[in-house]
Amino acid sequence: MDMWAEYLIEREGKSCIWNEHGFAVYKIEGDNCYISEIYIKPESRRAKHAFFFGESVSNLAKGMGCKTITGSVVPSLPGATESLAGQIAFGFKVESSHNDFIILRKVL
Repeated sequence: MDMWAEYLIEREGKSCIWNEHGFAVYKIEGDNCYISEIYIKPESRRAKHAFFFGESVSNLAKGMGCKTITGSVVPSLPGATESLAGQIAFGFKVESSHNDFIILRKVL
């Protein structure tokens, strides 16, 4: 994972946090943090690991002066319903949607 995280920083300006259960990829731009990916291994799902990553990224973002955090869901991909439900449970609200892409935002 270290090399992939280095690649994300160099290529896309994104950062990554991870543990044995999964990872979260995010990018801070101005006063917003965009979580582009959260992945949890199938055997670790339903154990609140996604919540842990959401909290961790939120705390990092707050520490860097972010006022909001955004996420997205592609409804046509597997697991979209669970992803959308998880983000709403975490306090995100739907901001917009277009072309099979939903953007959600949460005030920090």
